[in-house]
Amino acid sequence: MLNEVTLIGHVGNIENKTLNNGTVLTKLSIAVRDAWKDKEGEWQEKTTWFGAQSYQKLAEIIAKHTTVGNLVYIKGKLQQNKYTDKNGTEHNITNIVISEYKNLTPKSQRGSSQDVENRGNVKAPEVESFNDDIPW
Repeated sequence: MLNEVTLIGHVGNIENKTLNNGTVLTKLSIAVRDAWKDKEGEWQEKTTWFGAQSYQKLAEIIAKHTTVGNLVYIKGKLQQNKYTDKNGTEHNITNIVISEYKNLTPKSQRGSSQDVENRGNVKAPEVESFNDDIPW
């Protein structure tokens, strides 16, 4: 069996935290754009958002070298989780657990998250995978 995902996209959100058990966790949302010509020859574009997460040493590396708007390569596996929020609503989410990572944005173009707004990068919508009710 094979469970493998490879993406290249822009970081929309990044969240770093240390869990109660001491595990370091970094969560990302990654925007991947697809472009094509429709039947009339007009260019169309669609952006799909993916949730991704990493743990321990890789999480620390990603947190240190990644800011919103950076172009990144990730490879990992899909993982489905279920959780119940504060209102008692059950949610199912699918995330990519990152096993390989590379920041493709040149070091000279990486900046703080405040610099990203000046470069016109897209910000990610709020996604359930960044909800603090998730129990991991």
